[in-house]
Amino acid sequence: MDSKMDFSFDEASQAVSDLARQILDDKATNERQREIENADGHRYDADLWKALAGAGLLGVCVPEVDGGEGLDLVALGALLEQAGRTTAPVPLFETLALGALAIAEFGAGDLGRRLLSGVAAGETILTAALVETDGLPSAPSTTADRVDDRIELNGTKVCVPAAQLAERVLVPAAGPSGVEVYLVA
Repeated sequence: MDSKMDFSFDEASQAVSDLARQILDDKATNERQREIENADGHRYDADLWKALAGAGLLGVCVPEVDGGEGLDLVALGALLEQAGRTTAPVPLFETLALGALAIAEFGAGDLGRRLLSGVAAGETILTAALVETDGLPSAPSTTADRVDDRIELNGTKVCVPAAQLAERVLVPAAGPSGVEVYLVA
């Protein structure tokens, strides 16, 4: 039996890849990246972010009901591949893979909807605080305790990518019902 796997993109993923390549080749030039790095040290190109949003690429994995394209992980991978090829100074992985996918799958209510529509529109940057010095995301040492009418998180997270840019950070913590993920402003 001759079994071959087809790793080619479907039409939607190829369109994402082609559009991302076009925008990134135009806007994430070496000269522009040097300019960004010398500006404020944040390595973030707000103009590029707006261009990606305007093209619908920031909504690639955001559900259609929330203003996105509702595409799959392969399409997101096509976008991330192009961003990596150009070392684009924008938090795509952080916002889409670490934040939007989790909120789309598990987020509930108006807050999740607002965040996802903000991601698709380029108005919201997300990230996740997954790494601890003494724990794993599946068994975090960070704890969540109810104090009066609020939840108090205690612990240390290290290596939080794009934290200085993010509107919200997804933080896994050991809570009253086991491991829970909290959205921290």
